[in-house]
Amino acid sequence: MKYRNHFITLTCALLIILFSFTGFSKLKNLEEFHVQLGQSPLLTEYALILSWLIPSLEIICAIFLFIPKIQRIALYFSFGLMFLFTGYIFIILRFSPTIPCSCGGIIEAMSWNQHLLLNSFFVTISGIAALLSEKASKVHEETPIQTI
Repeated sequence: MKYRNHFITLTCALLIILFSFTGFSKLKNLEEFHVQLGQSPLLTEYALILSWLIPSLEIICAIFLFIPKIQRIALYFSFGLMFLFTGYIFIILRFSPTIPCSCGGIIEAMSWNQHLLLNSFFVTISGIAALLSEKASKVHEETPIQTI
């Protein structure tokens, strides 16, 4: 149980750092992010809305990961976001003739294959943490309240 909580806490911390960094980096360079999304063969017509929506969702997710009452939901949300981002990278790598970069900071310096590995790592740990959080929640609910 102790290791489960440590894993969940560490995962939340890593996700908060990741989502805060990437979300604020994209907002800081919003025009560039919008242009890069517009170069994507899959996202061109949605570039304007996505250039605001993606960093907003990342920042909201980072905030939700801080709040214990909704942390489990935030972990599932993180898993979903990372799964979508990873799926997008996989599709671009496999099927797109051009590979635009719409990442920020040091992540922008990574190759697409490295980015796919990093995202896969975050999909895995966020999924595990969400499931462990679910398990911890059920154990907590089933534990009878002791009265003195």
